[in-house]
Amino acid sequence: MTRYITILCAVFVALALIGAPTGALANKLDKKACKTLKSERAEFLNSGILADMSQGPEWVRDNLPSEGVERIKRYLILDATVIFQCPNGGGPKIKHKKKPKSAKKKIIRKKKSSQK
Repeated sequence: MTRYITILCAVFVALALIGAPTGALANKLDKKACKTLKSERAEFLNSGILADMSQGPEWVRDNLPSEGVERIKRYLILDATVIFQCPNGGGPKIKHKKKPKSAKKKIIRKKKSSQK
């Protein structure tokens, strides 16, 4: 019986650490919170964090101090938060252009108006 309780507790702790129940139910953040997160993300990007990350996980582990590894972890969490919880995924607003009317439609309209 105690083994069953131990396994059950381990499963609950694992789910709590992973955040499985909260990930699917994450709410969208308001504009002010997103603006703060985006400015923090911009600071990370300006510090050259992507250059360190492009070297690969083994290089990061072997060549960066533990603070550098923690900074990369923080950036990845921050980036995911901005992408999945901010409106537009943190990217620029996309304006959809109207599709241009084809020449064929223009010709058909001209023919119809000349027949009247």
